Amino acid sequence: MGYIAPVTNYQYSQYAERVISKGYDPYRFVPINRIKPSTNPREYDHPILNGQTHPIKRSKMSQEQSISSGKNKNERLEKLQSQLTGKGIFYNESV
Repeated sequence: MGYIAPVTNYQYSQYAERVISKGYDPYRFVPINRIKPSTNPREYDHPILNGQTHPIKRSKMSQEQSISSGKNKNERLEKLQSQLTGKGIFYNESV
């Protein structure tokens, strides 16, 4: 014969409340209010982001300078890619 543990009255009453209590629907839909799009006042607008600035005047570069800057850009991109991926750090040649 097994041992029956003593159960106090408040434990039993809490158990009865859990079992008999009215269940609720956890998947019910709760209505929400519509949202209104808000805009910032014009005083907070940034002129560069709105395209209101004048274009920057650049001096003409010689063809050699533009080619060398393109090579530097490619080298920087390859170096960054090798650092991020871990590939091409030791060998940087393609077949």
